[in-house]
Amino acid sequence: MLGRLLFLSVFIWGAVSGAASAISTPQAISDIAYDHPVPWPWGYEQPFPWTDIQGIWQVTDGDFFSYFAMKVVRIKSTGERQLLVRQIDARTCDTIAKGVGYEMDRVVRAQMTTLQGGAYRLALHAFSTQDSPRPIAGRIATSQVMVLSVTELESDSFSVPVDVQIGKMSASLDMKNCVGGKSTIF
Repeated sequence: MLGRLLFLSVFIWGAVSGAASAISTPQAISDIAYDHPVPWPWGYEQPFPWTDIQGIWQVTDGDFFSYFAMKVVRIKSTGERQLLVRQIDARTCDTIAKGVGYEMDRVVRAQMTTLQGGAYRLALHAFSTQDSPRPIAGRIATSQVMVLSVTELESDSFSVPVDVQIGKMSASLDMKNCVGGKSTIF
């Protein structure tokens, strides 16, 4: 129950807070990154599944749920892959927060900025399906289990991260089944 409340509070806090500024480079994210191991029973991170990640993912924790839309892009000059991430309100289909993710040590990290100017840190970890402590979430089978870590930004420090398994709901970047009726994300 405490985990659910903390997880929900991170997202509510992010939606109403205006305390943090945007960070848009991998070096800036790395400089402020609070690295923590994802707790047992997860194993070691696997190579990030760039071919599987694009689409709509769902986070569910008790009564709370939200969507994350993820789009893979490449920087033309360097060929480097980045992940555009948007958190989508499951009830209204409005964008709550957005950010750009960069891969560092098999983990994609992003600072998400809310529309109100608040911020939180997001990290995506890929694990072997054999390490999953419960059935794989989502409608679409993926080659790895994805775990989302969310950390609230508090001034220059970080709160304790919340780690939750996420499930892929769609390989496309539309929200056709969304109650709010919006169909395009990016």
